[in-house]
Amino acid sequence: MNSNIPIISSKKLKSLQPLVYAIIDGANLMPHTSMPRMLTKTDTIELDYLNLKTKQINIEELFHTLLFLQGTSLNLAGLQRVFIRTVDLKLIQVDPRLTIPFVFDDFQQMMHLFSKEGTVRSADGNSTLMKFVKSDIGKMIPPGIPRFALYVDDEAEIVPVSDFAKDKPIAVYVHLNPKNQSVDELMEKAFCVSNDKLNTGNVMNRVIKHFEIQNNVW
Repeated sequence: MNSNIPIISSKKLKSLQPLVYAIIDGANLMPHTSMPRMLTKTDTIELDYLNLKTKQINIEELFHTLLFLQGTSLNLAGLQRVFIRTVDLKLIQVDPRLTIPFVFDDFQQMMHLFSKEGTVRSADGNSTLMKFVKSDIGKMIPPGIPRFALYVDDEAEIVPVSDFAKDKPIAVYVHLNPKNQSVDELMEKAFCVSNDKLNTGNVMNRVIKHFEIQNNVW
């Protein structure tokens, strides 16, 4: 992240109305049983031992998605909020000021410590930058904000982002396997946004770019 960009204060952050609530769905945070990191797709011996399939592990996808989301203009302006929903429906709140390490091994270390402690704090210890929250996602998104699941499918009809993203804030759920449609009891609709094999960050980008252009956030 650009070190010349001023850090938004906690007070200002609370006063801003986010334009996009981005929910990364289906995260599988599985700690390695003998090493201080999370399981990856290449841990074949460990996966066999735990009776897990490679496709169930998505820490790599989570890394790339968070790395993308931290660098958007919306996020740097404090107008984006990110949540992670795990496969066992635990909810993680990510502060816009959290810096995702650019090196995957460093990210692994951060997530391992997070899995043990339940929080990631700022260097000065004054701010919590990532944490588990007890509330479900329904209580973290303000009432009245529409919620949509976005997914990709090679045959479904594509719905342009402009059809459902207008000039008001929205919440979008995108699974770490974007072919999967997220489910939430308060969700309004699910939209296919591409027939291509986009990753989660690419799908999120469709909505984020729309709001950046609409609101001149650069």
